[in-house]
Amino acid sequence: MSARSLPPVSFTQPPKPDMTNNKLPRYQRFVEMTKSKRLPVIAGDLAHDGKHLGYAVSADAFLVPPHTIFAEIGTVLQTTSWTRWLDRIIGTEFDDLSFLDYEYGWYANALIRSGHFSTGIDPFRIRKWANFEQEFVDAESRFSACATLHDALLGALLGNSADRSQIQQAADFVLLAEPKLEMLDRKATLSIVADNFGREFLDDLILAIRFHQETGQKIEVHVKKLPIFVSDTTINDCDRLLQYTLKNETKLSEAINSLHNNKKLLFKCDEFWSSPLGFSEIPHEIFQASTGTIIIKGDLNYRRAIDDVVVAADTPFADLPSLPRRPLLSLRSVKSYCLAGVGSHQVDPWEFPMDGSIFLAQEVPAAGGH
Repeated sequence: MSARSLPPVSFTQPPKPDMTNNKLPRYQRFVEMTKSKRLPVIAGDLAHDGKHLGYAVSADAFLVPPHTIFAEIGTVLQTTSWTRWLDRIIGTEFDDLSFLDYEYGWYANALIRSGHFSTGIDPFRIRKWANFEQEFVDAESRFSACATLHDALLGALLGNSADRSQIQQAADFVLLAEPKLEMLDRKATLSIVADNFGREFLDDLILAIRFHQETGQKIEVHVKKLPIFVSDTTINDCDRLLQYTLKNETKLSEAINSLHNNKKLLFKCDEFWSSPLGFSEIPHEIFQASTGTIIIKGDLNYRRAIDDVVVAADTPFADLPSLPRRPLLSLRSVKSYCLAGVGSHQVDPWEFPMDGSIFLAQEVPAAGGH
């Protein structure tokens, strides 16, 4: 990718669009594109890969969840978070859900149809791991070139360019807000809430290594139990990656193994991370008292952090109806309609690219300023 600039923003503000029931044009376009193009591609991939993973299911079974889907989810996902979500949406038709809820229901159906809850098979495993060896070679080069903690922090942001759920990757990018070292508490444990496996996750590990080298502090990487969104990093992916690094004698492998063996790099998996709940409901016990900066990676975690709001992008975080329980540092490329807390001089508050071409670091405050 190459860097570019956004076109100048007009300071003549257009009339405020109708925001009733998520009527913003960018929201409608995103939902339409996802339902008509993105989800059918994913459904086709799931049906194709099922032939190699041991399940034979048509693409239509993934694409159109049955009317019994909520009851089925309640049967296989009896965790606190999913139960709370089901209690909240009970009585709502599937197509009438908020779009984030719709997506979680869609992907839960994909796991049910692929037999994940009886076999443990990750239906996205083939595509997540297809190019891993080359991704690791490329990460090795980035690791060698990464001389400072700031380099690693910027690399973790730019790692968001890799996302297998995107139909088309952006050809160039805009660095709207670069991460700064002052955003990191270098006297406490660093927590990273991971996003996509592959290039992005490897860049997160490079950040973890450089953070420990410069601070001596521990790093906790929070991953998912369920493979809920195509390329999400799961605890099983972490186990498999560690097995790979044990057999792969490179500097990056040695650094990962050394940190992990000395309990300075911990992979943690709480059921909350795979759930549809917003980050205003993060269980208190997930983070330790010694936790300093909490980095959330990617678009989905950002959407959950501010309850997937659809507002003008220059809406201050303090004016949002929901904020997380803990302050967060978001490293993200914009791949949806959900954006707040940026200046109107940076992007058009109502219309901006949603193709992953905008990269930015944002400090998201906690509810009540805590």
